[in-house]
Amino acid sequence: MIEMVRVQAAELTGPALSWVIEQIEGTLPKPAGQLQLAFCADAFTPEAVERLIEKHGVWIDRGAHVSWVASIKLDPFEREAGDTREHAACRAIVADKLGRVVQVPKELMP
Repeated sequence: MIEMVRVQAAELTGPALSWVIEQIEGTLPKPAGQLQLAFCADAFTPEAVERLIEKHGVWIDRGAHVSWVASIKLDPFEREAGDTREHAACRAIVADKLGRVVQVPKELMP
């Protein structure tokens, strides 16, 4: 049985973030010719994330104290931060669809 751990949406990165997004959306298309390994930083492409941004109506902007902030609800208290535009957008989708705390397989966490 897979051991699950509770993680804040704001702390999701790499394989754990990809896993949660795939729980919401199903398997995202992988880049052609790129080897996808379990320890890769990201399993989704900027193009796939752009489609998710359009689909979910994610608002994204540069942050004042963080690189990027994103939200679906346009509420300043519901923004999710990220080092990249893609991370901020995906974290906003996760927080909106599943909540600010999610369960992921322990093996995907650093």
